[in-house]
Amino acid sequence: MLYFEVTPIELRRIAFEFATKNGIKHNFSAEKGLASKDWFHGFIKRHPNISFRKPEATSINCVPAFNRNEIQDFFSNLETVISKYKIPATRMYNVDETGISTVQTPSRIISLKGMKQVGSVTSWERGRNITVYCSWTLCIADVHISPEKNVTTAGKR
Repeated sequence: MLYFEVTPIELRRIAFEFATKNGIKHNFSAEKGLASKDWFHGFIKRHPNISFRKPEATSINCVPAFNRNEIQDFFSNLETVISKYKIPATRMYNVDETGISTVQTPSRIISLKGMKQVGSVTSWERGRNITVYCSWTLCIADVHISPEKNVTTAGKR
């Protein structure tokens, strides 16, 4: 996974600078210093391996720990513990948790021009965060759903 981003405006600026510095004839806006939106859409169409997407947020604290050495150390330690304590595969679990908001994000809608307020109905006034824990092993899958905060191991509070 790459942790840098190029926005459409940055790409349009890079294209303008590249064309200008290399004497390539163009009809980009010298006033804005950008290639046009049409150029950007054409660029995306000409390069099907590039997509225009919303990135997943990754904490800056997680990035340094996600490298080859750290991952090799993790699996080496895991193998040592499994061998030392003779843990069978049926006793190893993978656990993941996620938070789900009860308030839906309204999608874009069509409305009359000039309207100052356009509303959409959601399920809660302020919403709640529901925590979902999923765990599985070779033979068992389990799901724990909790609307409370501070849930500790085995679902005890």
